[in-house]
Amino acid sequence: MKNITKILRNAVVLAVILSLAMTNMVVAQTRKATLSEDQAEFVEKYVNVAILGGAEHGMPWQTAMAQAIVESGAGTSRAAVENHNFHGIGSTIPGRAYKNFESDSKGWEGYYHNLEITPAYAKANFRDYAGDPKEFLSAIIEGGYNSEDESYERKVDYLIDAVEDYRIEKGWPTSAEYAKVLKDFDGELDEKSPISDYQIYTKNLKKRSAGPSEQAFIRGSIKPANEVSDKLEISAGEAKAEKSDSQFSAGAGRIMDRI
Repeated sequence: MKNITKILRNAVVLAVILSLAMTNMVVAQTRKATLSEDQAEFVEKYVNVAILGGAEHGMPWQTAMAQAIVESGAGTSRAAVENHNFHGIGSTIPGRAYKNFESDSKGWEGYYHNLEITPAYAKANFRDYAGDPKEFLSAIIEGGYNSEDESYERKVDYLIDAVEDYRIEKGWPTSAEYAKVLKDFDGELDEKSPISDYQIYTKNLKKRSAGPSEQAFIRGSIKPANEVSDKLEISAGEAKAEKSDSQFSAGAGRIMDRI
């Protein structure tokens, strides 16, 4: 009888332990990945250069950003501060640990360029995962990127989720989405502000779908030129007041220039 009681007691204890373990697993899986205040400031500071590089090189900028947060301590590491090196890219100069870049933007470009020219990463077929930040990370780690740190992928994975949630909240483009803007306007973009370019682009696409208009891209802005409105008619007198040497017939659309 005592043995039965002991077995039952042990079974109850084991059930409680398993229940707690399952609860902790569920909580861990459902916990939302978030950026700290310092990490969010870092993302805001470098998001434009990260997006531009990702679009031009066909790589997910969320991965680049998450790696930079981990490897540079959100821009506080010595390599980041002194060498503009946010991804721990090693130097080929004897006695120097990290490669030195002339500016922050050159440092970000160096990350994408380093992946492109390193044969080991190409063998890992990282470009097959350009649309999936986490699979992209797994591929370059397979190619040797920081592969000695067993916890590296887990830490960066978490931050990829956090950066992606932040991106969605802000309405920022993915690398592929901004690459489409680059393609449509053949490089005539304000490369210092991809977010602004993308927002103007999408806003004007909505305008175009709502009514007929012609879109002209001018140095980082989209100008709706000769926009026709079915509802608004401008008399010849009103047109003359706006521009003395121009005559608008009834039914012509008001020209709105926005730079």
